[in-house]
Amino acid sequence: MISTAKNLLPSLEHYMLAVDKCGLTFAVFVGKRNIKEDELELTSGSGDSV
Repeated sequence: MISTAKNLLPSLEHYMLAVDKCGLTFAVFVGKRNIKEDELELTSGSGDSV
């Protein structure tokens, strides 16, 4: 999922790393569920919008 987003938005990884240094964090939802970092690569094609 993250690699797909990085391919669609080439500057996304740079932006996320830069704002992390400023203390900004991100949340990722699959449907209504906030998923954990270790679940990011496990989400694929479940039909839920991310």
